[in-house]
Amino acid sequence: MSLTYLMNWDGKTAGSYAGLIGLVGMINELIRLNFPKINMIYLKLVKNFARSEETHKFSGLTYYAFGVAISFYFFTWEIANLSIWYLILADPMSAFMGKKYGKTMITKNKSYIGCISFYLVCLTVNLVYLNIVNSDFLNNMFFLLISPLVGAISEFIVIKDDNLSIPIISAIGLTILAGF
Repeated sequence: MSLTYLMNWDGKTAGSYAGLIGLVGMINELIRLNFPKINMIYLKLVKNFARSEETHKFSGLTYYAFGVAISFYFFTWEIANLSIWYLILADPMSAFMGKKYGKTMITKNKSYIGCISFYLVCLTVNLVYLNIVNSDFLNNMFFLLISPLVGAISEFIVIKDDNLSIPIISAIGLTILAGF
């Protein structure tokens, strides 16, 4: 995403590149999942990065590429970037804080601490992003404070994989909020 800013790509261009990466990733995943020897080699290469559940199903990277592609292709450049930054920064911090300090649970695998962490990281992203991108909706205090809540809620609505759903659901919510 920061590459989109540096390269001055519009949303359709960024979405096309991300979609191409997702397509290559999906082909890679189909090959490795259908050929156990290739999967074994692949898993040895990514053992420090892969989650245990990804050994026999698509990795989060493929879903990430498609989430980025859809966000850029169907939403404004500013909204897509913001929703993707929510995924990149808030999702892992939320998971870390939830696992380390989350004692009181909202759902089976979501804690209050994780949810609050997600909100605070999204708020920080908004404040930093406000200084990089000149956008009317980011100058709106309502948007600035409520959009991190949209991001935090998006973490609860998982469609297949949160790398796919967080940027898309956040982008939908942010688009609605930007209209107010």
